[in-house]
Amino acid sequence: MPGSSAHHRGRDGSVGAAAGYAILAITFAAIAGLYLPSARDLYATWAESPTYNHCLLVIPVTVWFLWRLRGELYLEPFRPWFPALLLVASASLVWLGGALADIKSLRDLALVLTVPATLVAILGRRFAGIALFPLVFTLFAWPFGEIFVPTMMGWTADFTVAALRATGVPVFREGNNFVIPSGEWSVVEECSGIRYLMASLSAGAFYAYVNFRSNRRRLVFIALSLIVPIIANWLRAYFTVLLGHLSDNTLAVGFDHLVYGWVFFGVVMFGLFLIGARMIDDPPRPRALEPGAAATFSRGVIAAALLTVTFAAAGPAWHAWAVSRAAQPFASGGESLSLPESMGSWQRVRPDEMDQGPVLPTSFVSAAARYSEGNRLAGMHVAAGWGNEPRNTVFSYHTTGRMGGNRRWNVVEERIASVGDAPGTQVLERIMTDGSRKLVLWQWFRVGEVDTANLVRAKIAVAVTRLQGAEAPGVAVTLYAEYSDDAASARKSLAAFRGAVAPVVDSWIQR
Repeated sequence: MPGSSAHHRGRDGSVGAAAGYAILAITFAAIAGLYLPSARDLYATWAESPTYNHCLLVIPVTVWFLWRLRGELYLEPFRPWFPALLLVASASLVWLGGALADIKSLRDLALVLTVPATLVAILGRRFAGIALFPLVFTLFAWPFGEIFVPTMMGWTADFTVAALRATGVPVFREGNNFVIPSGEWSVVEECSGIRYLMASLSAGAFYAYVNFRSNRRRLVFIALSLIVPIIANWLRAYFTVLLGHLSDNTLAVGFDHLVYGWVFFGVVMFGLFLIGARMIDDPPRPRALEPGAAATFSRGVIAAALLTVTFAAAGPAWHAWAVSRAAQPFASGGESLSLPESMGSWQRVRPDEMDQGPVLPTSFVSAAARYSEGNRLAGMHVAAGWGNEPRNTVFSYHTTGRMGGNRRWNVVEERIASVGDAPGTQVLERIMTDGSRKLVLWQWFRVGEVDTANLVRAKIAVAVTRLQGAEAPGVAVTLYAEYSDDAASARKSLAAFRGAVAPVVDSWIQR
């Protein structure tokens, strides 16, 4: 009898389902407390970024998936699976690396991974087998797509230009900017298609799980949800430009551009779901909950919960120790950064900043100036940090050449360039334009005694130093010069200016 079975399990040391779920809830509450600041940042990304608004639905949808499986889950005795604690520990270390190197994407990934890892650690392998897809679906809560934006912008520009030329429209291209007889166009971040891709992929996974029983068909449909929006965005960009061209720029610009984009996306998704309707084999039917059925939890669930919280706390604890070991002068406003009146033969000129100077978060300690040598003119922007608080790090994608001013600046070309024979004399070079003016921008990063043009390498160096409980002094240096026709003249000016700047950077690091 069901009642006798439950009673027998209770005498063997198991606790009831209600107590088990209560323990699970307390475990998640404790983990949330450990990662509260990061959790708030993650939620802010979901709520504030249109690209990731769909992430707000991932956890509720996952809960609904599990509810659909309640008939099967209630019939299984849940036993902790202690090897899954390694997944919890790994997620904690990923978060630690992201916190020390100030890589938000890693911190977000760690938080998302902790959810399925905790469930498997406490509820066991059989739970993981039954609820595999809902557990994997939680990964859609990770806002990871921005790393693909530059690549997708390039793909969109390639297709649009090729399609325009194939249909008889002459095109002059410069990076992601191109000119046709009716006007100028640019493929910007909003045109990359990343919003469509993220929304389509998550919606496609949802549709596949609910409507298909075959895992093969599920994977095929998810693959279509990945490929179709990419191609559709290329077509959208092409037809937008073509419509603007044929209408003499009275259609498909400004607000119309956005409206047509989302209407087109809606049509594409409708078509994708029509394809899915033809693929439906035999939709899975959730198993009915049998009367008197109830999951049971072994005594080890309490130990698993305690170990889960302990392993999850490893990253925050190590981070707190590393931060406490190093001074944090910027937190008290005790540090400032000033640029000299002269550097070698280069003399400071006023006003200090060109109106197109780099855009940087205000939390950084920074300074900017312009210098001249004869008829040469170059701008300089530096951001520095010595403390171990993440907000003080200067190695951020925000410091890699985004430009301000009243006009939109676009990157025409980007590469790692060697500007000398000595080790560490590489720079991240960007050719930038706002349509009428052109810049050559050089940037490099200094971590301790090491110069690098690689942002990832700089972040890794910072993380390794902080793991050792030491300060991670760093400076992000940005030099830029304007040119008219030939970028070579700007490069010569920047090469000479860099030689004068390097000793000053050394003095900041060795403060």
